[in-house]
This record gives sequence, C-alpha cells and structure tokens, in this order.
Amino acid sequence: MSKKARKVDIPESGLPCPIILPSRTTHTRFFPKRHSFSYSYLQVSIPVEFEGSCGSLISVGESSKKGWFHVQASDYLDRTHLKSSLKAKLSAYLQSQGVQNAVWNHAFLITAPRFLGYSFNPVSFWYIYTADSKLSMMILEVNNTFDEKRMYLLKSDEPEEEATESLADNEGNLRDKTPGRFKHEWAKDFHVSPFSSRKGNYSLSAIDPFGKNSSFPIVFDNTIVLKSSKDHAKLVARVFSDGVAINPHMATQIEVARVLLSWCWVGFLTAPRILKEAFVLYFKRGLHVWLRPEVLPSSIGRRATQLEISLEPFFTRYLAYLVEHSNANLVLIYKSGLDISSQQVFQSHINEGATETLEIRVSSPAFFCRVMHYAHTAEAFDRESIFTDEKNRTVSISRPGLLLRLLSANKNIKSHRQPGVMERMRWSLHRQLRCPPSSPKYPLPVAEKAIVDIRTFPPSPLDCHVQSSNIDIELYFRQCTRVFLAQRFALGFIEIFDTLDLLARFGLTVLAISTVTGAAQSASVHGTLRVISASLQMLSINGLNIYSLVKQV
Repeated sequence: MSKKARKVDIPESGLPCPIILPSRTTHTRFFPKRHSFSYSYLQVSIPVEFEGSCGSLISVGESSKKGWFHVQASDYLDRTHLKSSLKAKLSAYLQSQGVQNAVWNHAFLITAPRFLGYSFNPVSFWYIYTADSKLSMMILEVNNTFDEKRMYLLKSDEPEEEATESLADNEGNLRDKTPGRFKHEWAKDFHVSPFSSRKGNYSLSAIDPFGKNSSFPIVFDNTIVLKSSKDHAKLVARVFSDGVAINPHMATQIEVARVLLSWCWVGFLTAPRILKEAFVLYFKRGLHVWLRPEVLPSSIGRRATQLEISLEPFFTRYLAYLVEHSNANLVLIYKSGLDISSQQVFQSHINEGATETLEIRVSSPAFFCRVMHYAHTAEAFDRESIFTDEKNRTVSISRPGLLLRLLSANKNIKSHRQPGVMERMRWSLHRQLRCPPSSPKYPLPVAEKAIVDIRTFPPSPLDCHVQSSNIDIELYFRQCTRVFLAQRFALGFIEIFDTLDLLARFGLTVLAISTVTGAAQSASVHGTLRVISASLQMLSINGLNIYSLVKQV
C-alpha cells in the first residue's frame, strides 16, 4: 500500500479518515451596488459512515472522547430529539425525498466543525455517490442567522458527463486534471440575506473531490451564483480549498498545536464577519433591507424557545379535543414543527361515511405564542395562515374548508367544575391582559378597519378548554401573562420582559438590604413616626416576597 493510501485510512477501522481542509470563501455582489469580500475559512471532510475520534483534532458523533474540532449529527439535516448518526440521518432524509438506499452507496460531508462546542455553518455540502464512485447527487444545507435552515437536494444536470478540466492553484499553475463539475440550477425559496428578497434562482458548479479519479490531498471548489428574478447575475459566492489538507490521524503534537493556533478563532468570527459586511452594505452602500419572512413548508423553522415549548401541549390537547368532539368523520394530521418525528394523528369517533383528512403544520414556533393573543380560534387561523401574505404564515392548513367543521366542536367545550374566587379573578385578569399580537411584517393592501378591543370578548375557546381540562392551569396563566405583558411593555420580546423582571427583583433585593442597614439609624424615632417607619421597613424587607406573590396571582 502506498504512503498516500495509508494517509487517508484509519488502520483500526479501514474507513476513510476525516480530513481538515483549510479553505477560503469569497463573495461578489454585482447590483444594486458592487461589493466584495474574502475570508479564510476552516472546513472538514467527513465520511458519513465514520464515528469516533481521529487523533486529538477531530471527533464525529457522540464519542466519549471529543477532539478539538467536533462534528455531531444533531446539527445537520432534519431536527429530531432522536440520537442518530450522519449516515442514518442522511438515509432518512433521502427517503423522505423519495430516494431509496439502493440508489446511493456512500457519501461525504464538507462542513465547518464545532470548536469548543460552537459553530455557525452558512452552508454545508453533502456529496452522494453511486457504487462506482460517481457523484450523482449533492445536498446543500443552508443555514441563516435566524436559526432557520433549508436543504436543497440537487441532482446533476449532466449525469453522463465524464469530461475533465484542469484547475489552477493560487500561483496560476495547472494542477492535475480532476473529474468534471457537478452542475445544477434551482429556484430560491429561502431567506438568507436581508439584502436579497426570496425571489430568484441559484446555480451551482462544484468539483467532485471524492470520485474514483480523486486522490489525497482533497481539492474542492464550489461556486454558487444567485440570479435575480430577471435572470441577471446578482451575487457570486465561492468556497474552495486554500492550502494543504491535513490528515489528523497522522498529525504530530507540533502539527496539532500549529492547526489550533492557526484556525481555532475562525469559527467564532463567522457571525461577526457577517455582521460587519451587513453594516457596510446598509450604511455605506445603502442597500434596501428585506424583513425576514416566515419560512415556507419546504424549509425548517428556528428552534423553539422554552416558552413556546411549554405552550405547545395546550394547543395540541385542544386540537385533540376538537377532533374527538367533531361531528365530521375527520382525520387530523398535526405537525408541531418542534421535532421532525412529532407528527400526531387524531381521528374522530364517527365511523360512517368517507373519512376526510386535514393537515395542520406549524412552520414557526412563534405560532404557539401568537395563538394565545386571539379570542377566537378561527381568527387565529385566518390571520396566521389563510388570509395573510405567505411571508407571514406561521402555520399551514391543507384544506381550509374543513377547518370550520373542526372548529364547530368549540360549542361543546363546557367546564364541569366551579372555579374558586381567586381563579375567577385570574381568568378575568387574563382576559384584561390579552392584546393583539404584533402586526405582520408584510401587511396585505386592504382598507383599514376599526380596531376592536378584544378584552371585551369572552374567554377564547382555548381558555375554555384549559379551564375545563384543569391540566396545568397555573402554568398556562403564568406563561400567557408573560406573553401578554411582553407584547404590551417590551415590544413583544420575552427576553426584554424577563430582563425587566430580573431587574425588578434585583432592585427589591437591594432595597431590602438597604432598609435593614438603615433600621438601626431610625431606632431613636418614637410614637406614630416609629410605627410608620417600622411599617415601611417591613414592607421594604418583604417587597420581594410581595412581588412574587403578585406574580403568582
């Protein structure tokens, strides 16, 4: 076996070893203003079958011994709580796209690894091969700064092409011939940059770095061109190997130290570099900013916050109740979007007549907070899905005509328990605090209508269901109160409201400490003034407890 062959294999496993790829990325924008930049970038090449560690530099999967640079399957493709390998996730995704396992044989992933647990990957490249090492498909996994992602499954536009072409290195010298380029064109449907709309088309031209004619060191070179809706080249982005590839299995301690010193900081600078270029485009070039639209069903929304996760079960149980008490022979397929494996199926108990299927798919976890603002469920679906611009949709409904039949079960929601005085007061406060959600980013061009104060409405059907079920009512009150108060006083940002809450508790704690400190100074006060002073001191000392009690009410 040659020295080169030994360098790309791990003797213990026989599998190809992950490879560190010093790289560079360049972007050139042609209009409406010309702008270019170029940055160093670190990528790794991972065979999808590989799991474990490769020296001290790279580890893959849930290995107990993590390397300095780490790749974990949970960061890629569909999001799920199930632990799985890169190959298993790739197989599951391809099957969801109608590609069976028999069609492909092996695959590689080129991506930016985690360092100290952190990474931000604007785009990762999956190379999928047939048994004869022919590159038949690629997956471009695109992530934006809003934690949303889109996978584009691409099949070669020239599958039979066996032509080769020469590449020039950084000095302009021709390298050995490499396999022909993988090419594909497709429509853009994902928000990546605030300086581009969701319209247009992409084209990819990529070198095959792992084919049967390829050898170590790995050379990759991918060029993505964004064309406008009028078919003009708007932006050219290129990512390519820029330097000698590093085999971590053969690296000495000195080489490991050199790699860490040279590349440990690159991943942390990816997001700041993006912000820097955005600053230049907005303030110096004066480019128009497109507000972030909600993702289409073909994309994956951001991860849900703990608040959204806590509210989702209330909505799920409510849907289950509606189906169970519907007068239609209905099957509801519900996808919460919190987990790719979280699809739930509810079926009514009516067995006569043809069964009709309705699918409700939440595309943005923001829906679980927004739905709490509506006094009527029908209005929530109208404004969040049916009668709004697609860029505002947080939920999609397959057959809106069936929705009214499903919601007809709202009239059957009745509570068989009598709430106490305190609970009635809390429901009244709940209704008083309810307010409309934040306005859509892309409003429809319709005539303005008079604003109706929804606090005059009775409790929403979801409120009634929570009251009747008597499950986690305390949690429902507490989380809805946070949502309503954040909308009223913190521009809808829960983070701002929680910060204000923390500052209030901190202030009350400081006040209590200062009151105890100053109590000794007022000991000489007598009579009525002493009683008043003692009362104020007691109130200050217990201010935090009173504040917590008010929050519980």
